Order: sequence, then structure tokens, then C-alpha cells
Amino acid sequence: MKSTNQVKIYSGKRKWYELLLASIFYAVTVYTLLLFLFYSTIGYNGREALIKFVEFLYYGAPSLSMALLFSVTKDIEIVVDSGLILSYYKVGPFCKVKKTPALVFEYISIFSQEKGIYQTNLWYKGNKFYKMYEFENKEDAFEFGRMLSLKLGIDLLDATQKGNFKWIDISDSL
Repeated sequence: MKSTNQVKIYSGKRKWYELLLASIFYAVTVYTLLLFLFYSTIGYNGREALIKFVEFLYYGAPSLSMALLFSVTKDIEIVVDSGLILSYYKVGPFCKVKKTPALVFEYISIFSQEKGIYQTNLWYKGNKFYKMYEFENKEDAFEFGRMLSLKLGIDLLDATQKGNFKWIDISDSL
């Protein structure tokens, strides 16, 4: 059996208040959907069914998007031997896997977005990159970048200051 060199990153569980908000938004979505189905199948006139459908679109669709925002988790698996990045998007028991082929990993970059958000990207094959995670704390972003660059054996780039990019020696940070 051939062994593969893999790196798995788990985002962990959601906080209790995120799950509470998600359940409220899911309840609103289900309620508006049931109202639409009730009015469209029980024999009310088409006008009331149309009104309930518009209400579902107005209240249910945004509520569903907010519920997904508060309940989706993202886990990443990087298979170095085959050059594949697997993203697992999970909501409860449901999972969607997105495969991204990346034959040669080049470096990890950490850059600053607006409002103090730090994003980590995995660059591969020239100018292509994979958005990994966003952090609110600069130290957490660098710790994640150091850990991943050590595991993958690639360089780490500090791009937090615009126009002042620095390569970081990860052996100094140990």
C-alpha cells in the first residue's frame, strides 16, 4: 500500500451562539416555505399563492443564506503527492467536496485586508492561489502560515504591508 503525504486542517465546531442564530434562520426559512406550500396546494386562489411565494423569496431566501453563513464549516485536506486540495464544506450531516488540482505548491502568503482581517493563501503554479482561511488576529494568521509552510516544505511570505513584502525564515520562528 502506497502512503501519501497529506495535511488535514479542521476548522472545528461552531460557537453555540452561531448555531443558535443558524437555527433561528433555518426556522424562518422552513416556516415561509411551508406557508407557500400550504397556500399553493390547499386550494386557495393563485393570487394568495403568488403572494406567499414572493414572501418566501423576500424572507426565506435571505434567511437561508444567513443560516448557511452561521452553520457551514470548511475543512481542508492537501494531498501533496497527487497535488490536490480538497475542500469539505459541511452543514450538519451534509457535505460538499470541492477538488482543486495544484501540481506544484510554491508558497504561503499572509496579507491584510480591510478592517484588520488577515487572509492566508496557498500559491501554486505561477499566479494561481487557493484562499485558505481568514483570521482576525495577525499572530494567529502567522502561526497558521508557519505550521502549514513547515508541513508542506514551502516558503512563507509576509504581505501584510502594501508594497513591503518580506519572506519569513520559518526556522527562526521555532
